[in-house]
Amino acid sequence: MILFYVIWLIYLGVIKTLNINFICVTFIVLISSIIFLPNITNQLKPENTIDDQVVLKGRINSQVYLKDTSLFFTLIQNKEVKINIRYFYEKDVREVKSALKNIETGRSCVIKGKQNNQKPKSNPGQFDYAKYLADQGIHSEIVVKKIDDIICGKKTLFTPIWSIRNKLIFLLKENYSDFSSSWLIALVLGEDSFINTEVIEIFRHWNISHLLAISGLHTAIFIGILYAIFTKLLKLTIERTQILIIIALPLFTILSGAEPSVIRASFMVILFIVLNLLKIKLLPSDILSLVFISLLIINPLLINHIGFQFSFAVTFSLLISSKWLSQTNNRLIQSLQISFISQIIILPLQLHYFNVFQPLSILLNIIVIPYFTIIVIPGMFLMLISLLLPSFIIASFDGLFQSIHHLFLKYLFILNDLFPEHFIVGELIMNHFLIYYLILFSFMWSLEKYRMKQSIIFGMAFILMIFYLNTKETYSSKGRVTMLDIGQGDAIMIELPYREGVFMIDAGSHFSFTDMKATKTVYNQVIKPYLYYRGIDVIDGVFLSHDHIDHTGSLQFLLEEFHVKEVFISPYHPVEKELLELFKENKTKLTVIQPTKMFERSNLKFQVLHPVKDYHDENDNSLIIYSKIGGISWLFNGDASTSNELDLIKTFPKLKVDVLKVGHHGSNTSTHETFLETIKPRYALISAGENNVYGHPTPNIIERLQAYGISVYRTDQDGAIEYVFNIKTKEAYFNHYLK
Repeated sequence: MILFYVIWLIYLGVIKTLNINFICVTFIVLISSIIFLPNITNQLKPENTIDDQVVLKGRINSQVYLKDTSLFFTLIQNKEVKINIRYFYEKDVREVKSALKNIETGRSCVIKGKQNNQKPKSNPGQFDYAKYLADQGIHSEIVVKKIDDIICGKKTLFTPIWSIRNKLIFLLKENYSDFSSSWLIALVLGEDSFINTEVIEIFRHWNISHLLAISGLHTAIFIGILYAIFTKLLKLTIERTQILIIIALPLFTILSGAEPSVIRASFMVILFIVLNLLKIKLLPSDILSLVFISLLIINPLLINHIGFQFSFAVTFSLLISSKWLSQTNNRLIQSLQISFISQIIILPLQLHYFNVFQPLSILLNIIVIPYFTIIVIPGMFLMLISLLLPSFIIASFDGLFQSIHHLFLKYLFILNDLFPEHFIVGELIMNHFLIYYLILFSFMWSLEKYRMKQSIIFGMAFILMIFYLNTKETYSSKGRVTMLDIGQGDAIMIELPYREGVFMIDAGSHFSFTDMKATKTVYNQVIKPYLYYRGIDVIDGVFLSHDHIDHTGSLQFLLEEFHVKEVFISPYHPVEKELLELFKENKTKLTVIQPTKMFERSNLKFQVLHPVKDYHDENDNSLIIYSKIGGISWLFNGDASTSNELDLIKTFPKLKVDVLKVGHHGSNTSTHETFLETIKPRYALISAGENNVYGHPTPNIIERLQAYGISVYRTDQDGAIEYVFNIKTKEAYFNHYLK
């Protein structure tokens, strides 16, 4: 917040509209905003407790969200305490549909459920759900076991409007195909959970996910439709039309989900019309500022909402760039300018939240935005209105939309296959933001003033800045070894200084109890976010200790989205045909390692010490890998057993290590006393799931390690564990993520 305030003052100074009174007033407002921003703590106020379940009374103050497998909403107590209520249901949604007749926004409810305590994120780059709830002003989360445990009664004034929204969702799903209804619900009612996740992912990848959310664009089209109906068909005066629009916009805002971007657009239009009717003239930037301040006075926590930040940043940047935009009448050039400004102004925010950017998205927006503006969104409103018409007309609209939009998505996926590369920039610090915006404002100011030489210089600096953000890790003398907290499984990252090499030892996942196959949960929630956060797009090598899902399950997902140069396995590791095909598609080399031999990759030496024979057991056939990283020696034991450990020290009786990755998640089957006495580790790392059913790590193993004076780090208590070293300063230290 302070950063943007400083940049804004610099900009005002450049255009010579700055004075001491303005600085004093705005500085007081800034400090007041920081001081009075609410500090959320857990203030859950149950009426009573029954069998470890809390009973709450309150009023539903959000829309009732209906996802594929869950229903959730926010309950407010005593006008200040917000609680997330969540109910998970089976595939049959009929019981939920029936219950939604009473579970509506504004109703007073009595709810029985179990408090779901969210622990903070335990990995770098991981989505922090606990912080997300706090940023929304939500103090706790309750999970309801049965839909009958939600009993609602008294309505409020806005309940019927929210009720219409829920009924429309079901009406659209009943009358249109799953494909068409999912887009209708997203683009008219602001709920995108029914759209295919693969489609949502590709929209994010190409920085066009803003089109999936109700925004100022949708509001403008809605207003355009109203103007056409009221002035052209009904022949009303402009003044009456504007009054009707003032009445219609709040209803549209609620029906479309009341997202910050819609609230901003609707509020601006209403304020603009009111001021126009009152003959009061204000600059558009002043109107935007009034809306911004008003919304934050009503709900200060909106400042944490990504949609709120993006919406105001884009609108503000377009307003202050109006002079540059007006320098040409060519609509194609203007479209390119608008796309450029909209993308480039929020780029640091986007990188801060998602760590990824597709540069060609600026050009893609020139094509996609007109397609949505002229065809898709007006078509969505037309399809909504057609619910009043005979079913054969609805079916015709459905078929027409499917044929057009399937074709669009087909070409979008083809484009993604042709240009899969994107910038993964990793973590940004405050200095990056400051330098970026100073260069950007200087560049835009030079363009506006027709100072072409300066604009070329700042433009080159701007390109160099983006290039630096994408390659900054290649200038860092820091390296790290990170044991990720993936629950009951292993995933260890090795990053060399100057990004000379990135290696991974195991890539575990959870598995589905229905088909016993790997799920994507660990990959999506831990491994992929970590790679994005660290700016990693190429992995030089992945060592698979043995063929168990908790060590190998995420490899297939890695191969689909990242370039993995080489995969290392033991001679006794089976490889499925599907995985071999993925290796071929991804141009990944499969290397079968011969035990006891030293080999080198990216100036890092590895030696696989085990297995020297086939033990006819997956755990016993685990790779045991020795390496020196960051000035100390490491031994990665996979799920090797005590018999393997004893065989190892017979073969290598002089083996000494500084860091031991404890075998088999700290179970009784590993970490023999003789083994510890021989290798004499100073640190022990254990990867285990919190409260896992196996009881890992077992208490006697922890006691044994501590008895030998070994410092123990465990992911179930410490979260991700990092060893950070700097080859320039010679500084090195261990760090655990949950402190």
